[in-house]
Amino acid sequence: MPMQIGLVERYGYPAEEHYVTTEDGYNLVIHRMSGNPLSISQKKKTVVFFLGGLFCSSDIWVLVGPNKDLAFLLADEGYDVWLGNYRGNTYCRSHVKLSPQNKEFWQFSHHEIGTRDLPAMIDYILNYTNQETMHSVSISMGGTVLFILLSMKPEYNAKIKLGICFAPIAIWKEVSPAMKYLSNMTPSLKTMMPTIFSNYPAGSSVQLVDHYFQNIIAKIGLVERYGYPAEEHYVITKDHYILVIHRIPGSPLSKDRQRKGVIFLQHGLLASSDTWVLFGPGKNLAFLLADEGYDIWLGNYRGNTYCRSHIKLSPQDRNFWRFGYHEVGIRDLPAMIDYVLNYTKQKTLHYIGHSMGTTVLFTLLSTRPEYNAKIKLGICLAPVGVPKEMPAPFEFLRNLYDIPKLFKDFLDFNEINEIASLSSTTITIGRTLCTDKAITQPICVAIMFLLFGADPVQLNTTAFPHMLSHFPAGASVQLIYQYYQNFVKKKFQSYDHGHLENVIQYGQTTPIIYNLSKVTVPLAMYYTANDVLAPKVNVLETYKYLPNVILLEEISHKLFNHIDFLIAIDAKTLVYDRIIELFQKFDNN
Repeated sequence: MPMQIGLVERYGYPAEEHYVTTEDGYNLVIHRMSGNPLSISQKKKTVVFFLGGLFCSSDIWVLVGPNKDLAFLLADEGYDVWLGNYRGNTYCRSHVKLSPQNKEFWQFSHHEIGTRDLPAMIDYILNYTNQETMHSVSISMGGTVLFILLSMKPEYNAKIKLGICFAPIAIWKEVSPAMKYLSNMTPSLKTMMPTIFSNYPAGSSVQLVDHYFQNIIAKIGLVERYGYPAEEHYVITKDHYILVIHRIPGSPLSKDRQRKGVIFLQHGLLASSDTWVLFGPGKNLAFLLADEGYDIWLGNYRGNTYCRSHIKLSPQDRNFWRFGYHEVGIRDLPAMIDYVLNYTKQKTLHYIGHSMGTTVLFTLLSTRPEYNAKIKLGICLAPVGVPKEMPAPFEFLRNLYDIPKLFKDFLDFNEINEIASLSSTTITIGRTLCTDKAITQPICVAIMFLLFGADPVQLNTTAFPHMLSHFPAGASVQLIYQYYQNFVKKKFQSYDHGHLENVIQYGQTTPIIYNLSKVTVPLAMYYTANDVLAPKVNVLETYKYLPNVILLEEISHKLFNHIDFLIAIDAKTLVYDRIIELFQKFDNN
């Protein structure tokens, strides 16, 4: 006899076991209490669907028995009680094709439970009971997956009459304190331990737990810990990616200042909005601009730490990762700009981009020139556009049997579609190998200098573990390879899919060449002579094609490198103060 059935029927309550298969092949078990000895003569009431939390199963709702557990109490009231289970727990370790011994079986998080398990169970129950709606009761992660479902598939709002959420988990403002030691538990709870731990924990995937960990280290905490207000906003692109934008709407230092305009900051490759606020007030550009009275918005693009959601696709689907910076430029960036302008009721905004943040700006304004009218001034830090020369790391690897192409073929063959994603593993490695006390820290420094340019004077090595807790934040293989294609062809163009696929994607056999003469926004370009990824010669080549550059400035510190725009010890005096001064002059004029 299945454990859950036994936990119910031992008390004389009828129990049933039902089976549901999700659209991606997981076999789920749902338990039902269709009545009780006390409500035989009662008129049958509505369906109530229960969903447990992390590491739980349906057992959690019936452990203690009648008159104590909510499931029994509601059955006593005549409700039709259904108890759900999600993939990977005690009852749901089955799949149409995969075994729990396969790594692929466990490649899911609460995203997949919310978008696949939960709707499959809801639809089954409503069809089986011939009902149109139900009540929902959830605890902890049960609330998380409910919020995911209703936000991503809003049509399910009509199927739930009332949702009861115990200890709901969604947006993390601060990390919860540690649980009390078992010795502090009440005597009655101690006597229940054998029963509880016979049915809990019920298992989960590592990825699911890691997903929660990523949410815990989210952006809001990086801002509000310093007394600055912070907001999180959600935007859905035309091709259904769900993006997260962070906002700093004010500053403790600018309460009495006249409010100024909107400034939108877009990060670079393998980064997230975190890179603008890593070191706090008085140091990071986002805080400094908020102190000046600007309304600060920090964008994120598809596939990074904050933007791993889609209306239909999962990050486990190859199609989720079929994008380059072209799609970020023509879809993500305009969706975010339009949202910010609509929300703030402004007609224009200032734009600051770093590295790929400039690439996608050039892409947007050259392909959709109507957006030039929505940007007052564009600040381009380490701009990447027209490639006259291949950056040194790529050139070195290409000369070794074209390693970038071989690596891309290897990733494609093994169906690896993303690269350098942030996870608890990468964070732990950074905090272990790159600390001041680690003998391996010089290797971390050497890798950084190899990738971005050597600048020991401006590098705070003590901050390494903190930086590596937020970077790299992930990207698609296609996005990175689009840059490599550009370097090889020495053209600023969209991703080359091959003749046939190019016709499908672009309506022509060749990639789209971005026409920078259509970029009419006033631009200020800041670059450095020691930038490995955005060499001076490439910046000057891009500058030649842009018709409205009002400032072209080389950073005075000769060793200043690509990532110093974000992390340099003296970034404020070398770059940020000059940017603030430029905004003030521009706005006054």
